[in-house]
Amino acid sequence: MATSSASSPLPAQRLQQLQHLFEQIASTRMAGLPILHPALRVETLGFEPLPMDALAQEQAAPAGLQAQPELLGILITPWFMNLLCLPLRPCLKTSALAAKRELLLGGQRFEFLAHVEAGLGAFWACSLFSPMSEFVDQAQARETAVAVLQALRVKPVPAPHAAPASQPVGNSAASADAVVASRRALLFGRSAAASAAGRS
Repeated sequence: MATSSASSPLPAQRLQQLQHLFEQIASTRMAGLPILHPALRVETLGFEPLPMDALAQEQAAPAGLQAQPELLGILITPWFMNLLCLPLRPCLKTSALAAKRELLLGGQRFEFLAHVEAGLGAFWACSLFSPMSEFVDQAQARETAVAVLQALRVKPVPAPHAAPASQPVGNSAASADAVVASRRALLFGRSAAASAAGRS
């Protein structure tokens, strides 16, 4: 069942289209593949309007979007869990779409890759989990998705003595490693903590 905080008919219709598309993919393109988790199903979670500050790092709207409103949430399927950015209206001019884009969420940058599907149009996805073997059931996958969205929607507190943006801070490779580590803490910290508790 699709769930969303968006209340107007258009967002609800778009989310129904999204869920229906991936239900079809699950029963056709993906049917019989071992990557499918038999205890999971397609579900949309927590889709809300994409905040403007998430776009602060983009020089311009991706080609073809023309700065139209977008929805951001999580799509769960039996083979992946993705952050997903869905234009509120179908983007039909797909030939000039940017292959990827970067969004600032919860104080971290996330890279989204472009996808185009007939009947839905263009959308951008950022992989969180794939395959889904570490989840026991739909409830656990949903709980994780909700926790991720809550973390990403908390506005970060600025550092009291942050260096000016024009001055590089440390080694770029080290900075990239720090981002990866903090993302892993966000996405995997709860399961790691549970494992540690089990060993104690």
